[in-house]
Amino acid sequence: LFLDDRYFRQPNKNQVEQEKYAHWGQKQHEWIFENLMHDDTPTWLFNGNQMFSGVNLSYKESFQDDDPVHFNLFIEEMKKVKAPVVLASGDIHFSEIMKVPASNFGYETYELTSSSMHSYTGTGWDNPLRLPNAFTKEFNFMMVTSESENSGLKINVEAWGLSDKPYFAQKLEVKR
Repeated sequence: LFLDDRYFRQPNKNQVEQEKYAHWGQKQHEWIFENLMHDDTPTWLFNGNQMFSGVNLSYKESFQDDDPVHFNLFIEEMKKVKAPVVLASGDIHFSEIMKVPASNFGYETYELTSSSMHSYTGTGWDNPLRLPNAFTKEFNFMMVTSESENSGLKINVEAWGLSDKPYFAQKLEVKR
């Protein structure tokens, strides 16, 4: 599911009052869960900025840090979804893979963040959710293949750029 995290979004951080559907708007939020609740197929959610932050930094955008009321509603509803979900995002000027702990959705999953290929590169930051050896600040893009198997997903990820070999490669598995 490809999500629009700009059109309905309220301004980031320091709001006097958090709106319940501040990140995606109510209509899109309901559409996401109508799709997820009525299908037991493993699903990818694609969002422009990161969903999980890993680390709260004042200058970094993420669903979790910018819209915590909506993010907490998202987490509670994700626990009711039967099929596994994997997250994909961008917009942080480096690429990484975060492991999302089972305490969030009821099973372990991942957030793949692919950035930057056409913008400036950032220096990055320490992220306790990041998988070891799953980070690059070089200009890059991710090549991802995923296969549905036994109600789960087997995923191969490689981050490529100007080098003649991947900056990193990971084999992941997600099961509910």
